[in-house]
Amino acid sequence: MAPKKSELPISLREKIVSLRENGLSYREIGKKVNVCFSTVRYIIKRHKERGYTSNNLRSGRPKKLSLRIKRNIREASKNPFVSAITLANDVASTSGVQICAQSVRNVLHDAQIYGRSPRKKPLN
Repeated sequence: MAPKKSELPISLREKIVSLRENGLSYREIGKKVNVCFSTVRYIIKRHKERGYTSNNLRSGRPKKLSLRIKRNIREASKNPFVSAITLANDVASTSGVQICAQSVRNVLHDAQIYGRSPRKKPLN
């Protein structure tokens, strides 16, 4: 099985479409931009069907946490005594998004903030 190639940049796809509109054949375009003629044909076909050359949106589960919620979690974690469970409850009450404590920990780990509580020092 051949390795998967990366996608062509949008600028190159638009160049291919413009060359085709100028009357060049698939093979001539392929030689000019150094792309296989079948790829050129596929790009032109998709452009005719859709009317644009950019990629379609990829499928997948949408993110539950927005950038603003993640920023709020990082700001709230500056208090060293607050737990991940408390932060999850705070997020649920302020933004209405139910998340678990592990999601809070994941956000903090991505920001390189790790769960360490400060040492309790005796009052002298």
